[in-house]
Amino acid sequence: MQSVHRTVASIAGAVFIASGFAAQAGAGFGPGQFTPADVAIAAFQEAHPGTGILQHQGRISRIYGEAFATGAGPVESAESFRQAHAAMFGVLPDDLLPIGPSLDGTFLVPASFDPATESYRFTILNYTQHRGGVPVFGGQLRLMVRNEPGYPVVLASADLRDIGAFDVDVTDAEALDGKALDAAAAAAIGGASTVLRSHATVWAGATDEVEAPRLAWQALVVNGFDEWLVVVDAANGFELYREFLVCFQDLSGAVNGLVTQGLGSEQCEDEVASPMRYVTVTADGASVLTDENGAFAFTDLAVLPPLVQVTLNGKWFDVFTFGGADIELSVAPGDPLAVDFLLNADNTDPLVRAQVNGYHEANRIRDYVLNYNPGYPTLQNEDFTVNVNRTDGFCPGNAWYSSAEQSLNFCQEGGNSPNTAWSSVVHHEYGHHLVWAAGSGQGAYGEGMGDCMSVLVLDSPLLGLGFFNNCSQPLRNADNNCQFQQSGCSSCGSEIHACGQLISGCIWDLREQLYAIDPIGYRDTLSDLTINSILLHNGSTINSAITVDFLTLDDDNGNILDGTPHYAQIDAAF
Repeated sequence: MQSVHRTVASIAGAVFIASGFAAQAGAGFGPGQFTPADVAIAAFQEAHPGTGILQHQGRISRIYGEAFATGAGPVESAESFRQAHAAMFGVLPDDLLPIGPSLDGTFLVPASFDPATESYRFTILNYTQHRGGVPVFGGQLRLMVRNEPGYPVVLASADLRDIGAFDVDVTDAEALDGKALDAAAAAAIGGASTVLRSHATVWAGATDEVEAPRLAWQALVVNGFDEWLVVVDAANGFELYREFLVCFQDLSGAVNGLVTQGLGSEQCEDEVASPMRYVTVTADGASVLTDENGAFAFTDLAVLPPLVQVTLNGKWFDVFTFGGADIELSVAPGDPLAVDFLLNADNTDPLVRAQVNGYHEANRIRDYVLNYNPGYPTLQNEDFTVNVNRTDGFCPGNAWYSSAEQSLNFCQEGGNSPNTAWSSVVHHEYGHHLVWAAGSGQGAYGEGMGDCMSVLVLDSPLLGLGFFNNCSQPLRNADNNCQFQQSGCSSCGSEIHACGQLISGCIWDLREQLYAIDPIGYRDTLSDLTINSILLHNGSTINSAITVDFLTLDDDNGNILDGTPHYAQIDAAF
C-alpha cells in the first residue's frame, strides 16, 4: 500500500491478489513451487472467496471481509478457525495458546460497548504463539467475533512467525542460567541498568525482520528513567534486539478542585471548579471514595469526627509531587452535617495546580475510554501513579509514560516550557498506556494514538497548546495533510512524533466526515472506533491494516466488502 490516506476501494483491489493465487493454485502445484502456508492460503481462498487477506512482507497481517468461521460461542468459533487454518500462518494449531498479551494474560476481551443495550458488539480472543511451551517473541493472533447468533469470526489480526521444525520445550528454558542472562541483558544497555522482568523466548526476528529461530532471553531493562525491551541469545548472551519503551450519623459532602480548563497550559486558560472523582476521603479512621460528581457520604458514624481529610490518593490514581508538599486538606464538619472541599482554592501555586490537574485529567481520560469499552485491559487495576512537578528525568519541557513503573510523569515549568500537567498532555501520555495495555508497540503508532486521545476527549486538533509558552502555538496539529511515504514514514517527517501525525490526521479527518452527517452522535462513533481499534493493532508502525480494523469494527453484517455504515466517511478520512 502506498498511502494511509487512500481510498478504501484500493484495499479491495489489493486484497484479492490472493484470489488470483488461488486460481493459479488450482492448476496444480509443482515440486517446491509453493510452501505449505501457500497451499493452506489457496485452499482457504477457494473456500472463502468473499474473504480478503492482507499480507505484509510475506506474512499475513489481516484476514477480513465475509465471516470465515462460526460456532456455538466466541470460543468455539475462534477454536474452529485455529484448528482448521493455523497452517496459513506457517504455524501449528498447538502453537497458538489462549493467552493474551497483557500481564494477566487475558484471553477474552470485549470490544465496542453499546450503552443502549449494555452489551458488546464484539469479542476479541487473544492467542500467543509458543513452541514447546516457550513463547515466540512478538507472536500474536487476535480473532474478532461478532456477538450474534453463529458468533462469526470477522477479523484475524496476526503477527506470527513460521519457525518450521525448530524444537524447544520448557525444560530447555528451565535449564537456562537466568541470572547470567539478566546480567547480559543489563550489560547490553550499560551503566547502572537493572532487569525488572525476564523470561525465555523463541527469537525469530521482530517487526519486518525474519531470522532463523533460536532460544533466547527477553528482559525489561531500566536505567534511570530509560526503559528497554532487550532480547539476548540464550547460548552466548549476545544482544539480538532492543526497543526503547519510554505509571451511626450520616456525613456527606463534595470534593472539587480548581482545574485548568480548555485545551492549553495554565498560562493560556482559566481554572474552574471541577469534580474530583474517586478520591479518598477519611473521617475518624473510616474512608470513602467520591463518585463521578465528586460527592461522598459517610453513613452510620458512631461519633461525629472533628475533622474530615482528603488527599489525592484515589482509587485509580495516586498523585505524587516532586516539588512542594502533597495536597492534604482537613475541614471540620458544619451544620447541617456536611463538608465540602475545594482543592487549589487559592490558585496561586503552580505546584499545587499541577497536582489537581494531573489527578483530574487522568481520571477524565480513563472514564472516557471505559465509556466505550468498560472491559479495556488493565484499566481496573488500582493505584496508578501520576508523578507531577518533576525536575529530573527528561525534564524540563517534557512528559512521559513509564510501562515499567506504570506511571504518568510531568515536569515543572522550566526553560521555555510550562508545567506539563494539563489536559492535552495528560491525555496523550495515558494514550501510551492504552497502547501498552493492548499489547501493541509504541513508536510512531504510540505517539500518534496518544495524540488521538487528546483529539477524542477535547474534540480539537490542537495538541499541547501553549507547550512553548505561546498560547497561539500548539505542539502538534491533527488537522494536517501528512501523507504516508514508503521511505521516511511521513511527508511530515520520519521522527516518531511527526510520523504519528499520520494517524491523528486520519482521526481528525474522520471526525470532520462524521460531523457532516451526524453533528450530534459523531463523537460516539469516532471514539468507539478509535479506542477499540487499539486492541487490534500489532507492532509500532502506522499502515493500511488500521483501515481494515476500523471498517471491521464499523461493520454491521459480517462483510466489510459490501460496505459498512460509515464506509464512505472512513474511506474519505484514510
